[in-house]
Amino acid sequence: MFRCQVRKMAAKMLEQGHDVIYYENTEGGHAGAANHEQSATVEADG
Repeated sequence: MFRCQVRKMAAKMLEQGHDVIYYENTEGGHAGAANHEQSATVEADG
């Protein structure tokens, strides 16, 4: 799913009263992490 789609989905869920936790890593590219710390964060958030 693309970031723009995820943002729209999160906004819609908030409008509907759902609890939403959204984290967007803006560094790192396609692999999702630029270093080991970010990789661990992404894996922990599952």
